Amino acid sequence: MNSEIFEFTFDYDEWPTSHKNKHECIRAYNGSIFNLRDSYKIVFPEKCYKIIDMYAHDHSEPDGKDTSKIYKIKYQINLLATIGEHKIEDPDDPNSYIWINYGNSLMRLVADSEEMEIFNSEKFNHLIEYKWNQYGQKHHLFGSFMHAVYTFSMIVYIFKVYLYPIEIEYHFYWTMLLFLGICYPWGYDFIQLVKDGPKAYFSDPWNYLDFVYIYGSLVNVYL
Repeated sequence: MNSEIFEFTFDYDEWPTSHKNKHECIRAYNGSIFNLRDSYKIVFPEKCYKIIDMYAHDHSEPDGKDTSKIYKIKYQINLLATIGEHKIEDPDDPNSYIWINYGNSLMRLVADSEEMEIFNSEKFNHLIEYKWNQYGQKHHLFGSFMHAVYTFSMIVYIFKVYLYPIEIEYHFYWTMLLFLGICYPWGYDFIQLVKDGPKAYFSDPWNYLDFVYIYGSLVNVYL
């Protein structure tokens, strides 16, 4: 994966060669490689990435001289993502996309591999970084938050119902709090079951623990 085949440097006249923004940035591009030359504003639409001449006056001194430091830009294309499932623009219809390598997950292939040296590849780490920042981080943070909510709900429920019993008419409200806490993992697990199918779902031993944990919690709420 360290081969230059999967990542190469490019330089187009239409793309700025220097900029005031020195931060590394990883972006996705689903268009044709032949249209990349004219796609700078599509890949970097934000104002902070605009070509310097378009907003040079924003950082100028009163005498009109720009004192901002300029940095050299290096553009690279990482092609590792094209090994797995991805979509590209339909050449016949710019408003639609075509799926390539549908059903093939690069991350799953790597996870099932015993070649740990793959994770030493800078190119592959760039891909992981992009996927984590773009998709994984928010998803797992929200999932962790919902599991914490359920754990808190369970602690409060046990405290209020068993350790220091409250009046029976208030049990319903604490039970609903417990139910709301399990709704997210229940929905997430159910979608995984439907998407993968029962055979694939139960082929993973960890899913048995999830199944018992979630549906045991639902039975507890019902009882």
